[in-house]
Amino acid sequence: MSSQEHPEELNLSMLPPDIRDRIYYDYVSLYMNNKMKVVHEEIISNHPFFKKDKIKWELLSKNPNTIELLIENPEKIDWYRLSHNPNAIDLLKTNLDKIDCVELSRNPNAMDLLKANQEKIDWYMLSRNPAVSL
Repeated sequence: MSSQEHPEELNLSMLPPDIRDRIYYDYVSLYMNNKMKVVHEEIISNHPFFKKDKIKWELLSKNPNTIELLIENPEKIDWYRLSHNPNAIDLLKTNLDKIDCVELSRNPNAMDLLKANQEKIDWYMLSRNPAVSL
């Protein structure tokens, strides 16, 4: 079966490299933002267009769905942004010296961590934290 028999089918290898890369980058971005739950990480990791060096790690550090990838690449973590990531509490607990106190005080899942480390609290930001109740 050829592309000519089914014009709606497209082989990515027929596209210019910059277009292929852009399609793949968007595909990975959708996955990382958890919009394509059916995609398995092994598909992305083994894809010939996957470019780990193109990942925007500072943005990935904010994404609650990328903790596993961040754990595998701790040298790439943006600790400022990770400190506000609600799914990063366990990773933050093991790296107290890298936490950004202002962002941690905004993190709705950080209440126990903040109670245990009150010297890290930024009271202005804590006041804005939706997890704080009276």
